[in-house]
Amino acid sequence: MESSETGEVKLCVSYQVTCCGWYPIYDIRVRSDILWSIDEILLTYRGCVYQNCDEDWVNASLKLSTAQPCLSGIMPELGSLQAIFHKPTPPPSVQPTHPFAMKCTHFGSTTPLNTGVSESVMSTIFDVPTRKTIFSGSGEHKITFALLDFDSVMVHQTIPNKNTNVYLVASAINDSPYPLLSGSASVYFDNSFIAQTRIKSVSPGERFQCSLGVDPAVKVEYKPAYKYSEQAGLISKSSLTFHEQKIIIKNTKKDKILLMLTEYVPKSTDERIKLISPELDVVEDKNMVGKILSVGRRINADNNLEWTLSIAGKAEANLLVKWSIDYPSTETIEYKEYF
Repeated sequence: MESSETGEVKLCVSYQVTCCGWYPIYDIRVRSDILWSIDEILLTYRGCVYQNCDEDWVNASLKLSTAQPCLSGIMPELGSLQAIFHKPTPPPSVQPTHPFAMKCTHFGSTTPLNTGVSESVMSTIFDVPTRKTIFSGSGEHKITFALLDFDSVMVHQTIPNKNTNVYLVASAINDSPYPLLSGSASVYFDNSFIAQTRIKSVSPGERFQCSLGVDPAVKVEYKPAYKYSEQAGLISKSSLTFHEQKIIIKNTKKDKILLMLTEYVPKSTDERIKLISPELDVVEDKNMVGKILSVGRRINADNNLEWTLSIAGKAEANLLVKWSIDYPSTETIEYKEYF
């Protein structure tokens, strides 16, 4: 530091410490009079702050950031990707063995590392309005950021192919200026604790869902699938496999419900495998961000059928999902689930 003349200089010293951090937690409160109607849920946004820096933070002004320190700020380079024909590796030639010969190794060969990937949102800084005193090693301190009200709709959701439980889910749009970070949430129904759930990262303006637990008053009966096959064609024969799945949903409540059922509809990456689904007049749902669920059928981003319907009180719905596969008769079809 240099100065052209003598004078007083005020310095602001900042330094970085380790062994401290924070993570978000939520309280979600729902009223029992919420049925299939637009209403509000109250979300309390908190942060748990901890520090073990061997120094006490006395009457400190806190700012909590979502930025993650990086090990390297250098962007990797991308080479050229070439498509070439695969050539089988020739069998190794038989070499005479020597009892004291050194084993040949490839210079620079390494074992690839398994890298984990987690979702995140853009960096945000939360200013804590009041000063806090946090002693080193004193455990976690809860700090409330905001109390948020969201317009929401209660939706019953089920994936009967996995299990026949029906979950009550609050579907809402984050119309606040705050990004919701991934964290645990305690759910209260009429001021009574009912479930511990988890909220995924949600940006402002994005739709999110929060599970409120299993609703035993809505029952699902998943019948065994009816499958049969037939062959067609004289010269180039092809096989047709038909799949019919019957699903019965019973609403034992006295009020109507909005229910979304998710069911497999296979997709193919081979042009020789053709999916035929005349019973599904579906519309692809490319972007559901900022929209509340509406009654109808759609194909989601995972190519699964999402069937949303209204079921009156003390009523049941009978659903039939049909699809078929056309493929060469010389081939065998197998189904694999990818996430």
